[in-house]
Amino acid sequence: MAKSVIYTCDGCGKQKGEANRWFRFAVKKVTVNPPAREMVVAEWDVDDMLANHMHLCGAECVSKKVSEFVGGKANGNSV
Repeated sequence: MAKSVIYTCDGCGKQKGEANRWFRFAVKKVTVNPPAREMVVAEWDVDDMLANHMHLCGAECVSKKVSEFVGGKANGNSV
């Protein structure tokens, strides 16, 4: 029997349904001078998720994380 995995939004705790359009979010270090961080927001794909990506359930949770990042508050999950 196949094991069922339940994904939960890292922003609000909502569980992923089959029809939901989710996103992945990560903050990664960029090697430039001076060193910087960049945020990554991409469509959610179970086959393309890394352990350090956050699962976000939609525009509201993505917007919150983007606001935190540009405000200097989001450390997110670093890639």
